[in-house]
Amino acid sequence: MLENILTPIFHNVWTIDCPQKFLGMEIGTRMTIIRLKSGELFLHSPIHLTNDIPKKLNTLGKVTYVIAPNKFHHLYIGAYYTAFPNAEMYAVPGLDKKRPDLSFHVVLTNETVYEWREEIDHLVFRGIPLINEVLFLHRESRTLILTDLIFNFGSDLALTTKIF
Repeated sequence: MLENILTPIFHNVWTIDCPQKFLGMEIGTRMTIIRLKSGELFLHSPIHLTNDIPKKLNTLGKVTYVIAPNKFHHLYIGAYYTAFPNAEMYAVPGLDKKRPDLSFHVVLTNETVYEWREEIDHLVFRGIPLINEVLFLHRESRTLILTDLIFNFGSDLALTTKIF
């Protein structure tokens, strides 16, 4: 897995992949970046923050929204508070209680209208309370952004990961 390569997905949509182990297996993790029409950046599922990531993000726009999209994808969000002190940090329901060490600006709901509403739809999926995942849809690219509801493992991963 290539680390910290900014990969274009669509006009104003990128991903950065990063190694991540879970239960001893390399499964990787991915952050999705959307540049809104305002030039603000929407970061979905922040990954391990290396020195080069803020530089890459700053070339794309202003980091404004940082989303912890479920109760598992929060491990690295604390570093983003420091790197982007003016960004708003969003949590899924229950993550604010799981991570009382962090002061999230907003706990996502289905009822609240957010600044990105003209470009990104969202839905708090409550079917799996253990993770409380929030699904996002970038309208222009028709990109559905998920974290742990669906796994897409490549053929280059270890057999144990594929079995998982």
